[in-house]
Amino acid sequence: MKLINFTLWIATNHLLLLFVILGERYDVVDGFQVRIIDGNSIERVFDIRGARTKGEVENACKNKVCPMLDVDEYMCLKIIDAALQQWKRDDFNIPGLSLKRSHVLSGTSVALEIGIDKGATTRELSKYFDFVHGFDRDYVCNRLDGTLPSNVLLHPSSSEASMDSYNWQLMKMIRDRNGLRVDYAYIDGGHTWQTDGFAFLLIDRILSVGGVVEFDDYDWYHGQSKASLEYYKRTSGGIENVYTEEQVNIPQVALIVDLLVKTDDRYEELVKDRVYRKIRE
Repeated sequence: MKLINFTLWIATNHLLLLFVILGERYDVVDGFQVRIIDGNSIERVFDIRGARTKGEVENACKNKVCPMLDVDEYMCLKIIDAALQQWKRDDFNIPGLSLKRSHVLSGTSVALEIGIDKGATTRELSKYFDFVHGFDRDYVCNRLDGTLPSNVLLHPSSSEASMDSYNWQLMKMIRDRNGLRVDYAYIDGGHTWQTDGFAFLLIDRILSVGGVVEFDDYDWYHGQSKASLEYYKRTSGGIENVYTEEQVNIPQVALIVDLLVKTDDRYEELVKDRVYRKIRE
């Protein structure tokens, strides 16, 4: 189990306390652990389970830790402040994502991101996960090559071959990395049933129990996107030459989430229409 340490020296009238909050990154139980070491090197450990919100952290310190330490109100406020600082530090804070640390129960070893664009989300994920696998077109990966942290591995697909996609790279990952498990997957790719629907089914094969999949743009559809319409006009003479009218005007990510994820009792919804945790194989 990996631990993130936060240390605060607390001076009281009677002894010097070393206050350490240990964020449990690999524990399936939400919460944290408080370790108190006094000036005589006598250690006491307090487990605070189930503290997910700011209010729960405050209440756990006020009602459990402070009474056990028999500290005054001022010292209790310092303990609460230290706990809240660590609670904020331990949680994910990634712009554009709804992911929280309490969502992921399988650990923070491997993340997978489909659609890395400028690499901003990729860089943030690399701070919290040991390894990040990023998938996008070759020109995107080439542009970012050498600019991302060393724990990021890019998987480019061809921009020239129209039938190539990140799903081929996912296949190669499954084939070549026997036993690989993913703790978090973020799907922000083509937003189409045929591509991202299959991507989810592939990711499901390697997603750990307790791992999380997050979908971007639940309500998005081609017909509302000026960029999408212009792209297909430029490359195919118009989007009507690629998709039917129904396909242009229906949110296809919503189809994936509603028909493949919500109907699967192996997944539980954490954030409506967006974040889902795998609860069993």
